[in-house]
Amino acid sequence: MGDTIDIHGGGADLEFPHHTNEIAQSEAKTGQTFANYWMHNGFVNIDNVKMSKSLGNFITVHDALKTLDGQVLRFFFATQHYRKPINFTEKAVRDAETNLKYMKNTYEQPFTGTVDAQELQAFKDKFVAAMDEDFNAANGITVVFEMAKWINSGNYDASVKQALADMLEVFGIVFVEEVLDVEIEALIQNAKKRVPIVTLPRRTKSVTNWLLKELSSLTPRME
Repeated sequence: MGDTIDIHGGGADLEFPHHTNEIAQSEAKTGQTFANYWMHNGFVNIDNVKMSKSLGNFITVHDALKTLDGQVLRFFFATQHYRKPINFTEKAVRDAETNLKYMKNTYEQPFTGTVDAQELQAFKDKFVAAMDEDFNAANGITVVFEMAKWINSGNYDASVKQALADMLEVFGIVFVEEVLDVEIEALIQNAKKRVPIVTLPRRTKSVTNWLLKELSSLTPRME
């Protein structure tokens, strides 16, 4: 890895003395900065109690995904700064699910027309500034909600949709748009207009001859 690590992570409980010892030992040997950035994550609490195997309230992401949608879980974690404790409760998860549905509805709504490009850029800049401040996902999500409110007040076009998608993708949130039944029906009707409809005769000695005749009538002749 070299003498200097770019990013070093770990739990908040390892900051002292474990990581301070690492710094002392490594820098005494190499004379170089041990790590450029330190990211110490907060503890995960279950209903306001620290998650611990000894307490029997230990939940892995794999277990959580058996009952929760992955995007809901990502959205839940994005509402809190990584350095702060995260309180995992049923209410908090359900709130995240509700908020994610609101965001999905916002994303999938029809365009409203002209959008002020400067206002859109202001949201982009504010989002980047929030994320650049020690990866402050909580403030970043706040900007996304502010932008969603702005969108729902009548400011939505393709550029805004792309910006919203880019912001949400930072947190692993990707919306896959479904083709509506009315759109499918429109495609079918459009296809009927372009493709000739032929009727199979009830009585014919040779279906093969009939089919060849129909195909020849549809194929342009070469002069």
